[in-house]
Amino acid sequence: MKLAFEAGRRQLTVEVSHQVPNEKRHYINRIEVTLDGRETVTQLCRRQTDQRTQTVVYLLPDAEPGSKIKVSVTCNLGGTRSAELAVGR
Repeated sequence: MKLAFEAGRRQLTVEVSHQVPNEKRHYINRIEVTLDGRETVTQLCRRQTDQRTQTVVYLLPDAEPGSKIKVSVTCNLGGTRSAELAVGR
């Protein structure tokens, strides 16, 4: 999973590598974003961006330099992954 934060826009891009044969039947169905330990975004998905990745973009207006962002994703057929990112100064 790749996380990128653009400080000027306070924009988080999440790219999850998740290769599947059919993105409508096997996909990342839940994405959770926490900012400094507080749940900030929970998104439920019904399909994946394409057969290789799930890509989403979120606006995090409360993110400040030094903030810690954690993203957890869940597959509809089972399995989870997490990644963390510290907002740069």
